Amino acid sequence: MQSWLSLGMSALLCATATNATWTNSFADGKLPGYFQSKTVIIPKDKNMATGGQDAAESSETMLVIADGVGGYDDLGIDSGNFARSLAISAMTVAKERPDMNAGDVLDLACKSAKSIQEGGSTAVVMRLHDGEQGVMLESAILGDSGLIIYRMDENGALVK
Repeated sequence: MQSWLSLGMSALLCATATNATWTNSFADGKLPGYFQSKTVIIPKDKNMATGGQDAAESSETMLVIADGVGGYDDLGIDSGNFARSLAISAMTVAKERPDMNAGDVLDLACKSAKSIQEGGSTAVVMRLHDGEQGVMLESAILGDSGLIIYRMDENGALVK
């Protein structure tokens, strides 16, 4: 079974999480579920040269999208740099602290990005981790970003 994740912002990350129902038993110590993802960011015309205001990073167990706050442009601050710092920091924190929950990863990533770059961003962090009932999907959201999980039902129809 596959689930599709749609994260609504101008940076769109579409991912499939394979094996939507899992158990705790796996011999090699690796999670039996993982993300397969492709990131496409299409900046607006005025932000084309700088790569836009959005950023996305992903691994087999984590997805991060940061949507830089465009209002900082008026202050001469490139919020895209902040969004990229936030996304990269979240991946780094998660790699260094694999047992940390998504909310704490996002909190530390924000602090790290703030120490590197001025700006602001909304963000979504999603992690797969081993839980008491199998592999769990965990998320943290900053600001007005959001996510929707779509699944295929037994008839093959896509449902929320």
